[in-house]
Amino acid sequence: MFKTCVIISGGNGTRMLPLTNYTPKASILVGGKKLASHSIQYLRKYDIENIFMTYNYLSQNLFNDFKTEIDAFINTENKDNSYFLTSTFLQDLDEPIIVIPCDIIFEIDFKKLYEEYSLLNSPEVMLVPIKILEGVDGDYVHFNGNNILSLNRSNYSEYYLSGIQIINPKKLNTIMSKKHHNFYNIWNELIILNKLTLSNTQPTKWRAYDKINDVI
Repeated sequence: MFKTCVIISGGNGTRMLPLTNYTPKASILVGGKKLASHSIQYLRKYDIENIFMTYNYLSQNLFNDFKTEIDAFINTENKDNSYFLTSTFLQDLDEPIIVIPCDIIFEIDFKKLYEEYSLLNSPEVMLVPIKILEGVDGDYVHFNGNNILSLNRSNYSEYYLSGIQIINPKKLNTIMSKKHHNFYNIWNELIILNKLTLSNTQPTKWRAYDKINDVI
C-alpha cells in the first residue's frame, strides 16, 4: 500500500485573490475546513504514514496552519512544482508516492489504485483521469489503453487530469535525460519515451477549488 503523499502547496494562488493576499490557498476555508485538510484527513483514513507539503508563498502561515496535521514540509521556495522529485530527500525513494495539488477535494479507492499500479508493472508515473465536468478547466488527456499519447488544453477529450499522480521518484530519475522541475516537462519526456501511464481508476468524488468563484 502507499506510504507517502506529497501535497503541492507552493503556488501563489493568484486566481483566488484577494482571498490569498494573506492566506495560502491550502488554508482557504471550504465547508468550514481548511482546503488541504480535506485531503489530509482522507489520506489518513488509508493509513498513509508520511504526508509532506511543499511550501513557497506565505510559508510561515502554512507552517502554523498545518504543523499538527502533516509530517514535514518541503522547501520549494523559488522552485517549480516538481522540484522536490529531483532535488530533495525524496529523489532516491524507490517506491510509489501519491502526489496531489492542495486545491482539490476528492475521494478515490487508494487500495484499488495501488493494485492497479502494481498490475501495470509499477510505472515511473501514473496519472489519474477524471471525466469532463462542466465549468472546470483542465488538461485534456489522449490515450490508447493505459498509454498516454498527449496532454493539452486545446484538443478536446472526454477526460482530463484529476491532479492525482502516482510517482516512483528513483525510477523516474533513472530514465530522465535531465532534471526537470516542471511536471509538464516530465510528462512530455515520458510521452516521447512511450512511458507515461494512465490509470483506469478514477475518483468517485472530485472538485477543484482554484478560482475565487469556486469558494465564494
